[in-house]
Amino acid sequence: MDTLKVTRGSFTGASFILLRRIVQLIVCGVYCSTVGENTYPNIVALLSGITETEMKAECLKNARNKHLKEEDFCPWIWKLFAEANYATSYSEDRVDIAMFNFKKTGFVKKPVDFYLRPFMLGVYYHEPYHQNFHRRPKV
Repeated sequence: MDTLKVTRGSFTGASFILLRRIVQLIVCGVYCSTVGENTYPNIVALLSGITETEMKAECLKNARNKHLKEEDFCPWIWKLFAEANYATSYSEDRVDIAMFNFKKTGFVKKPVDFYLRPFMLGVYYHEPYHQNFHRRPKV
């Protein structure tokens, strides 16, 4: 599942057809709506089924161990899948503005089976990569 908000006009005809056929792309059109003004409240609703305000209360209510952060106690959907013996995964391509770490508490415990953040932090802070991170490739 990719939650990137991209306009339909960003795709050429062939790439749009390929995405719909191969990865079963779901196009929301006029039926999708937002819960909040930025990405985080909308991701919270998508990955938990509750609002950001409800999420904060739920996370704090579930917090038992003061050594962990509140994100560790939130009712994320991947916990339900893990309980049903599914392998779970979460990744983001930008560690500098990651959903659960940018102005958020982040996780102390690995939240899913395959968590890409430690790897991506290594890539991001590797000097040659970091210097060219925001540059466009020369054509």
